[in-house]
Order: sequence, then C-alpha cells, then structure tokens
Amino acid sequence: MAVSGLIGSWSLDDYRAVSEHDDHPLLFPLGPNAQGIITYTSCGIMAANIMRPGAKPHENSGAPHGGTAEERANSMLHTLAYSGPYTVRTNKEDINQLTVRHQVVVSSFPNWIGTTQCRLATVKANQLVLETDQPIEVEGVRRRVVLTWHRILS
Repeated sequence: MAVSGLIGSWSLDDYRAVSEHDDHPLLFPLGPNAQGIITYTSCGIMAANIMRPGAKPHENSGAPHGGTAEERANSMLHTLAYSGPYTVRTNKEDINQLTVRHQVVVSSFPNWIGTTQCRLATVKANQLVLETDQPIEVEGVRRRVVLTWHRILS
C-alpha cells in the first residue's frame, strides 16, 4: 500500500475495544456513536480528536478552561485529542498494511506526551482502519482497540 493513501482527513465511523481472546463483551470506550477526525499531512504531522457526543455544556462558563472542577473532569471523560509527527512503514508480512508511529507531542491524556503510539493501518478505497499494534488493558481486560474511519472528500 502506498503511504500517500494515508494522507488527508478522516471522519470516525467506529471506535471499539475487542477482547484479546473474544471472551469479553465488545466495549465502546466513548460510546457507540463516538465522533472524531484524524488528519495526516504530507509533511509528516498528524492530529486526532475523538469525543463522545452529547457532553453536557459547562453551566456558568463560556471559557474552554472554565467551569467547576467537576465539569472540567467530566469533559475529560468525553474526549481524547493528540498530535505530533508520524512515520510510516509497510509491513513485510502484509504489504496491504502499514505500521504508523504517532510521536505524541501534545495530548489531552498527559501519559501519552513524549511516547510513540504504534498503530496498524489498512486503507481500502476511502476507508481507514487503525488498530493498536499490541493489545492494551481497557477496563481490566486485554483488548485490541480498533478505529474505523472514512475519508473526508470535501
């Protein structure tokens, strides 16, 4: 697969976590209707923003960092955003799959700052599937996180 097939903006269709051995129920970390956009630029920068729709607005503040401590904490439960440089390589075992390494510079989840998040990527026509390269622990169960996107054409 050509690396150029990844470049552009993509809209989230599905965000799920599947248990490593399919022995636990399917989990939707931000609900079954999560929304998001991920963009890969030709100069090697990516940005992703994923959220649960329907987050309750802060009652007494129009400022992004305003609101009560509880309102700000609840906002964090509904979103994941990060950005930084990325690199891509074609997998030798499967030429239709890429390994994409997101080098996280900024993130709403501070534990990711300064880390590299590896994703397996498959692009077919106008669909992108990204999944964690290794299972991770989600709610006490080892799971593969799978995100399905469609290309934003205009």
